[in-house]
Amino acid sequence: MRFECEASELRSVLKAPAGAVSRKNVLPVLSGLLLQASGGTLSVTGSDMESWVTARASVKVVQHGESVLPAQLFKDIVNRLEGRVVVEASDGRVLVVAGRAKFSLNSLPVDQFPRPPAGAEPVAEVAGLERVLFAVSRDDTCPILTGVCFDNGTLVATDGVRLARFKGYPFEGKAVVPASALVPLVREESVRLAIQDRTATFKADGLEVVARLLDGSFPSYERILPADYPFEVVVDRQQLVSALERLEVIHNIVRVNLYDDGLVLEATNSEVGTAREVVEPKFRSGGDLEVVFQAQYLLDGLRVVRGEDASLSFTGPETPAAIEEGGYLYIVLPMKPVATS
Repeated sequence: MRFECEASELRSVLKAPAGAVSRKNVLPVLSGLLLQASGGTLSVTGSDMESWVTARASVKVVQHGESVLPAQLFKDIVNRLEGRVVVEASDGRVLVVAGRAKFSLNSLPVDQFPRPPAGAEPVAEVAGLERVLFAVSRDDTCPILTGVCFDNGTLVATDGVRLARFKGYPFEGKAVVPASALVPLVREESVRLAIQDRTATFKADGLEVVARLLDGSFPSYERILPADYPFEVVVDRQQLVSALERLEVIHNIVRVNLYDDGLVLEATNSEVGTAREVVEPKFRSGGDLEVVFQAQYLLDGLRVVRGEDASLSFTGPETPAAIEEGGYLYIVLPMKPVATS
């Protein structure tokens, strides 16, 4: 294998696959990236045995072939290179040359690198990944909640405290895909999906992700959605985000008070002091209300709202609240209203 490209192009194509490399060291070869050069295209694949992320770029291929290089080492080297880069593999070693810099690296056994399961060609459009992905659980004791549920065009994620749902393009099928496999796709403008034989395949511009589906039943989320909201307030979204970010400096727990004169935010920390800010509402309904939230949970939901205004709806002081915009719904449970410290 031998190919040539600019260092900046190589850095770009390494980024997504390097993020998919296994951190558990199940197999030594999983600490590497599979490089395949053929027909003017370089394909780079990283895997943790549950998902495979492949990025492709046009390069000058002098000799086709494939090799596996230690991911972190190769990435660190490429990040420090400038100009034209030549990569050549033969006899278990890989030569990396850029200008006067030359590296000779030991490669990993290419025949031991696991190949992705075969999947169908993605055709269904997917939208809204960035609006739900943040709500997945980080707790591996409940694996099904560490993924995003694709339910006939509706995307749902929950960690048991909050739930994010986005109704996007309709497609047939239901599956739960590991969140780690979806991270590389979040910033892609156009993503296509196919689900077949316990495998999800995604394609975007120059990027392909193949993931094994998570086993188990995703919670019946529809039954936990409130039927109505007695309290509602509409405010300027950026004003509210900025206010929460300021109060979070004092404490990560904030009191949200609905009064006639506005939305009043308060944070208290006995060691450093207090903070209070009023956000003027554009619309308000219902009586007075005091609710306590983790500031970050509110910020997560507000930051993916696209419009100028944010609509917050409440059911009570200790029951779910919602942020809603078009096909997007974010449900978050408040904390018990106790004194912060």
